Amino acid sequence: MSSPRKGDDGVSPKHRKIIDLLSSEDLTFLEASERLGVSVGSIKYACQKYGLKFVRKPSKTRFPQLRDRNWLYRKVVTEGLTYQEVADLLGCSRQYVDQKAQEYGIPRPGQAGPIDPTRLAGRPRL
Repeated sequence: MSSPRKGDDGVSPKHRKIIDLLSSEDLTFLEASERLGVSVGSIKYACQKYGLKFVRKPSKTRFPQLRDRNWLYRKVVTEGLTYQEVADLLGCSRQYVDQKAQEYGIPRPGQAGPIDPTRLAGRPRL
């Protein structure tokens, strides 16, 4: 059984595809792995093997609601949603919602004043 031939630069064809894709497009490792039909581990291995560091630029299209301070303020303070509920609504992490709320100086849930009693309906009482 022979291994795949390496190019003149000593990089295997599989790794060359990975490197070329990550260099030409702003993709996450997961997006690149899905596009190439390889595992995320293969992507990470190729980057580590050749000493490559790819830093994804912050996307302006991911979670645009969190770029709007007023939207986040309404959800957390006015509607009384927790960070986890906002995160579930958007499909992002609770930590990211927390980070954005801190950046905007939005008070944590429960610190903003009385919560709307209708928001508590259906929640277990402690």
